[in-house]
Amino acid sequence: IYNVDETGIMTVPKKQSKCLSLRRKRQVGCLTSGERGVLVTVEIYMSASGAFMPPMFIFSSSRTKPELQDDAPPGSTAHYHPSGWMQKEIFLSWFDQFISFWKPSKEHP
Repeated sequence: IYNVDETGIMTVPKKQSKCLSLRRKRQVGCLTSGERGVLVTVEIYMSASGAFMPPMFIFSSSRTKPELQDDAPPGSTAHYHPSGWMQKEIFLSWFDQFISFWKPSKEHP
């Protein structure tokens, strides 16, 4: 038995910044991030026995950017699609990796 979970993560949080000011101050300045967040989808796989497969990242980009994989967990894979979400082609590629990683057989499904 295996479980796969897909979750989207924004690189910059959407939370509003908190500002501190003196009482009765009419104009208050706040610092907020000038960056616009980028969606990264992470696929995580685990078996009922507790074994897990390295994660797969889907970056919202139409071209490969190897620097996005810096410091990624060993064995993890990356795919790129403008939407940043799982697509048919990415799923088929993932399924091939899944089969080669777990090596299921009739004796060990």
